[in-house]
Amino acid sequence: MYLKTLIMQGFKSFAERTVIDFSPGVTAFVGPNGSGKSNVADAIRWVLGEQSAKTLRGQRMEDVIFSGTGTRRPLSYAEVTIVLDNSDGGLDWDYREIEVTRRLYRTGESEYYLNRNRCLLRDITTLFMDTGIGRDGYSIVGQGRIDELLSGNPDERRRIFEEAAGIVRFRKNQQDSEKRLAAAAQNMERVSDLLGEMERQRRPLLRQAETAKEFLRLRQILTDNEVSLLLLQADQQAGSLTAAETARQIAADELDELNAARTELQQEHEANIAASESNEATIDRLRDEVEALRNDEAEVNTETDLARQRVESLKNQAIEAAALIAESDARRVELEREMSDRTERGQVMQRDRERFEERLAAEERELNALTAQLDAGERQTEALRQELVDCQDSLFECRDRLAEIRTEKRLAEENSRRLEREKNELISVGDALSLMLEEQSERTEKLTADLATGERILEEERRKVRERGERIAANETELNATRQEKQRAQFRLTTLRELEDSFAGYHDAVQAVLKEAKRRDDDRTVVGAIGSLIQVPADYRMAISVALGGAVQNIVVRNERSAREWIDWLRERRTGRATFLPLDTIRPRDPDHALLNRLSAATGYIGLASELVACSDEARPITDWLLNRTVIAADLATATTLAAQSNYRIRIVTLGGDVVNVGGSLTGGYNLKQESPVLGRAGDLKKLEREIAAFQNQEMQLAAQLTELYQGWPEAERTLRSDEEELIRRRQELVAEQDKLAAYERNIAVNRRAKDDNLTAREAVAAERERLRERENAHLAIEAEITARVEALQVKIEQSVSANRTAVKERDEMREHISDLRLSLNSIVESQNSLTEVTERIAGELAQSAARNEQRVVEKAAREKEAELLSLSLTNFDDRLRRLVQKREEKTSLLNDLVARRNDYRQNQEEFIARLQETARREMNLTTERERAEARVEKARLQLAQIRNRLWEEYALTVEQALKEGKAREIENAAATEKLIRETRQKIREMGNVNVNAVETLRELEQRLSFTNEQMADLEASARKLEKVIDELLVTMREKFSQSLLAISKNYDAVFRELFGGGQAEIFLADPTDVLNSPIEIRVQPPGKRLQNMLLLSGGERSLAAIALLFAILRLTPSPFCVLDEIEAALDEANVWRFNKFLSNYSLQTQFILVTHRSGTMECADYIYGVTMQERGVSRVLSLKLKTDEVDSNGLIE
Repeated sequence: MYLKTLIMQGFKSFAERTVIDFSPGVTAFVGPNGSGKSNVADAIRWVLGEQSAKTLRGQRMEDVIFSGTGTRRPLSYAEVTIVLDNSDGGLDWDYREIEVTRRLYRTGESEYYLNRNRCLLRDITTLFMDTGIGRDGYSIVGQGRIDELLSGNPDERRRIFEEAAGIVRFRKNQQDSEKRLAAAAQNMERVSDLLGEMERQRRPLLRQAETAKEFLRLRQILTDNEVSLLLLQADQQAGSLTAAETARQIAADELDELNAARTELQQEHEANIAASESNEATIDRLRDEVEALRNDEAEVNTETDLARQRVESLKNQAIEAAALIAESDARRVELEREMSDRTERGQVMQRDRERFEERLAAEERELNALTAQLDAGERQTEALRQELVDCQDSLFECRDRLAEIRTEKRLAEENSRRLEREKNELISVGDALSLMLEEQSERTEKLTADLATGERILEEERRKVRERGERIAANETELNATRQEKQRAQFRLTTLRELEDSFAGYHDAVQAVLKEAKRRDDDRTVVGAIGSLIQVPADYRMAISVALGGAVQNIVVRNERSAREWIDWLRERRTGRATFLPLDTIRPRDPDHALLNRLSAATGYIGLASELVACSDEARPITDWLLNRTVIAADLATATTLAAQSNYRIRIVTLGGDVVNVGGSLTGGYNLKQESPVLGRAGDLKKLEREIAAFQNQEMQLAAQLTELYQGWPEAERTLRSDEEELIRRRQELVAEQDKLAAYERNIAVNRRAKDDNLTAREAVAAERERLRERENAHLAIEAEITARVEALQVKIEQSVSANRTAVKERDEMREHISDLRLSLNSIVESQNSLTEVTERIAGELAQSAARNEQRVVEKAAREKEAELLSLSLTNFDDRLRRLVQKREEKTSLLNDLVARRNDYRQNQEEFIARLQETARREMNLTTERERAEARVEKARLQLAQIRNRLWEEYALTVEQALKEGKAREIENAAATEKLIRETRQKIREMGNVNVNAVETLRELEQRLSFTNEQMADLEASARKLEKVIDELLVTMREKFSQSLLAISKNYDAVFRELFGGGQAEIFLADPTDVLNSPIEIRVQPPGKRLQNMLLLSGGERSLAAIALLFAILRLTPSPFCVLDEIEAALDEANVWRFNKFLSNYSLQTQFILVTHRSGTMECADYIYGVTMQERGVSRVLSLKLKTDEVDSNGLIE
């Protein structure tokens, strides 16, 4: 796999769409400072998911979008696309090419695409995990950041090693599993709370379900008897309906017979009218025909005159055609003579043409022979040039070797000088270390004494902090208790809100309407149910509940039209029945204020029911309409007194639910009514909200007290921590000073060893310088020999070129002569073509003349024939005129007979009208009888419909359904059945409010309880599986990381020795017991130096050590491609040569993309792209390729 294409548009300085094609090997980007070449590396890093603007050398991510110049406007987005060749299956993806695109808008919106399909950043990072080219991989090293591979923070360094070890995917899976495990623990806690709450709800529901079952049994008895009684009444009304329909049918049959007779008479009447109209139509038609015959006579006379004129015209046209034929024959003779002359001239031209073609062929054969001779000379010259190129290549190679030897010689001299300086430095350092060792011993003794004093002060501070912590713990206990109470109240509030949102407690039809309106978000038609629109104080809830009765289930709508629509909706879905209160039709009655003033003076009078409840202004008319005629009293005694004072004109309800009805009847008893759960819900919600507010206030007070306690505690803790930190610092300082003391001792020993190493190194450098001088002299001799051979070849090439020039001159002269012959030949050919065109034109004109003559002869004959035929037709016109006159006289006679028959039809018409009037009188009498019978039918139907409506409204049944379902029972005594119905109703009323949904609610709760228990079991099993997965991942990661780190360390040591020409390097874990979290340490020892920390190396040494680490990782885990931005900038020429050598070796398995200024690195590149900024602020790319077979003076071609 390798990077195939990079496409940039609007990214940093690449304002225009820029496409860069890559090939395997080494590609270098070069250009002046500020031209934007590093933006190529930034683009690749950015498209792979880089999220740090600082890493991309910006302040904000929007900085990557082209910001405009003095002549260009800023762009609104930046887009980068890379295309990877995956034909080798390097990525486990079923595509030969992988296209990754990232687009960023100035609005901050970011888009990612994989093979032009929209995706998430997570998809891209997952795809490239463990390949080295991900966002946190080691394949892209930014400008000036090469040494961060070694000296960066431990977390970033560890990510690079984990990417190389191939455990990033395992690490990601571990993190995801831990998140899912934490989520599962939270879910188990929530599910456990939910199970406890459902158990608390289940106990009261069990009691309510038993009551509901008894209620449903009694209601079924009531339904069976009432339905049977209604079916009996329906059967009786059906009999009455049948008798009335029979009477109506008799009247209808007689009316049908009379209608039949009237129809027959009407048909005879209409037939007489039709005959009369037919007679009139015939009269009109005959008159039209007579007139048409007269017109035909006039038309025949006109046609006769026209025919005579046409005959005369045709004779004249025949004479003119004969004259034109004679003229055409004379022109044809003249054209045939000219055609013969042109043919003779064409034969002469053809003979001239053949003569010129023979001369031209002979000249061309001679030219071909000369050209072959010239080609042989040029091939000989080219062979000499190739031999010259080979010699020059050998010369260049020899000079390259000389340059390398001289570079190594210069390096050896520099090393010699460096070793001499190092010797002097080692002597100075040794003297300084001895002095510093004495000073360090004195500081160590003083720090030991200070540490003992600090430990005594710290113990006193710890005691004070412990005492304050105990007081804070007591306060926190009380605060937690308050928070638990608040949470319980919040849970009750949530439960009530869920009941309110689900409209629990309302009838099925009411629930259906309210839920559908909520689903539609429809507040234009439905205002709400009465139970949710009014708020009732707790003391009056029982009284208002009784006063409203079933009206608490009524639905308030905007207008009457909305009510009709919702009733149709219920009927279509067979959901049930509901009562709707339209705001535009209901008008409340004003209360009798004079009466209320009198009653308000009585003891126990509480007030008008409508004034004791609260509601919105919109719902106030409905509330007044329901409660304006009801007064609330304290008890039944007061209620009866007030009723007597009002002369039993108003309804009075007591706080206990007893009722004195209008007219004086009383309703009441023990546990007669319970409060409506719907009516009290809104009040309970507000009460709970107030309780929660109170808990919050208490919580705030306790928190304030706790804060006050804490205010002093942080200071005490800070003092304690400060003292502890100071003590730790002193201990660390003591340890550090002790380490320094030991270090000084070690450094003195190292200094002695370094002096010995320096002496050995100086002797080795002296021997190396002598060897290089001998190699230089040998290559100088080879260079002189090759130079002499090159000069001899250049002389031979010049001689061959001179001979070729003479042959070329002779060939050009012959080509010029051949060209003249071709011009003459072309002139003859053109004259031939012109003559041919004239001959063809004359032949065409002859053919046209002959055709026109033939046509004129035909036309002359046709006109003579037409004149003859027209002469014959004149005789036919005379015969036709005689026939027309005869036919017109016959039709005139028939017309006179029909006019005489018109009076007979008129007399018959008067007789039919008299008979039809008598039939209409009899039909009116029969219609009256039928309408009386229909009235009796409608009455019976109305009574039957009332029974059907009651059956439907109360039981949602039709008569047919009831009979089909076996609802009808035989009733022997209708009065006894009615008594049973009244007794059953009384029992139902005595049961009070019954939660009929309790059975279903209990069933649903038990199902939820079972489902929740299953969920808890699933969550526990899932948590166990996740823990097992995490353990397995940790084992796998430890094994892979340990093995990979050991391999990278070995590779690093080998590469380090090759790049530095010796020394040693090591990579190890700071804490070997914690493989997956321990910092990774790196130690290096360049040749001739002691083992030291990376920070003590020079800039060039750090860069080379970091490059060694990069190649060590690539040796273990090759990356498909690697982008290096000026990582060799700090290296000298010799190290650049070594760096290039490694690039060449590794480019066989990894594609390298370099941004560089170094000429040595450019020489290593297979392809070079130049980045320029011809227009200020806008980068452009120039494509160059380094070749070995055809180069210019710079070794580059475009």
